[in-house]
Amino acid sequence: NEHETALVSVKKRLALAQRDNDRLNEV
Repeated sequence: NEHETALVSVKKRLALAQRDNDRLNEV
């Protein structure tokens, strides 16, 4: 299912962005 794959891709990107934000906040 292409839509499902796209959704997973977006979720992964959001997770990475959130992790980067957490790292920046630690400094």
